[in-house]
Amino acid sequence: MTDHGGSEPFKKITLKDIARATGVSYATVSAVLRRKTTGTIRVSDQTRKEILKAARKMGYVPNLLARALKGGKNSLIVVFTFEKVFPVDARNEYYPFFVGIEEEAEKQGFDLLILNNRPLDEESTSKFSRILMADGAIMIGVHRVEERLKSLIDRNFPIVFVGRREIKGCETNWVTFDYRTIIHSLLDYLSSEGVKSFLYVKSQTKAYEPYSDREVFLKEAAGLKGMEMAGIVEMAEAGTVKKGIKSLEGAEAVVFDRITTALSIQEEKEAPGIPPERILILEDNWTGQPVTWTHWTSERQRLGTEAVKLLVQLIDGTEDSPVHRMIPLQMIPFKS
Repeated sequence: MTDHGGSEPFKKITLKDIARATGVSYATVSAVLRRKTTGTIRVSDQTRKEILKAARKMGYVPNLLARALKGGKNSLIVVFTFEKVFPVDARNEYYPFFVGIEEEAEKQGFDLLILNNRPLDEESTSKFSRILMADGAIMIGVHRVEERLKSLIDRNFPIVFVGRREIKGCETNWVTFDYRTIIHSLLDYLSSEGVKSFLYVKSQTKAYEPYSDREVFLKEAAGLKGMEMAGIVEMAEAGTVKKGIKSLEGAEAVVFDRITTALSIQEEKEAPGIPPERILILEDNWTGQPVTWTHWTSERQRLGTEAVKLLVQLIDGTEDSPVHRMIPLQMIPFKS
């Protein structure tokens, strides 16, 4: 007998090992970990959770190469961003999107490849060596390099954007919030307070889709309700809070486009002389700080979840591009 010094040789965990550990059949484990829970094989949510938990605990690693050779898929999703830092900090506004993506990808049986700032091969933008290892991709963030994205889309590589994103000359797939409906609801609320005009406080000057969409729908809703946007105040810099408060004095109502700008004023001792029930924020509270002014519910995690669901459908061929989906939001009214 050969002495191995007491160490056990490396043993790759198999589907049979997980089946024995969980007390279910090989077919059931295979169905869960290979995303084949349709047709004749039905698996309860509890059994699926137990199998996934056992697979993580035992260190199961799928054979992506064998899977690719057999079915043409790697069961791998790329999550990428052109932002400087990938949103793994819970204080980042994009972090809840990633949580939803991560949880749904696990349910769907996909592994994640995370890339930031350099989502494509820098040495050769024509090869896309890293991103093309996956079956599809989800993009987080507003910044992008459109030439690179267009090259991927032209190859019919499945991409889903978290938020409405437009690439010139391309059809894009995205999931976003139903801004129009919630903003109309917010102005209904403001109108019920007897408000006839308001100031709009912008914290962003670049016309990225989320900000331009909200402004368009705000103007649309105001016009339909006979309300006047009395002016636009830009407060993009942190050092302009005091000056910004001064510029809001005398306003009948105020609408902020960003939670961070509203919080910077809400925290000031010299708050604007405006009834708090007449202050709206066109955003959810992703900061974790207490907010009393009217805003809307946080559905960011759900948006990440829906992005994965859509991407899997595009990969499986059950949906054809372009696909656009909207997630509803609910108002959180002022609390004294």
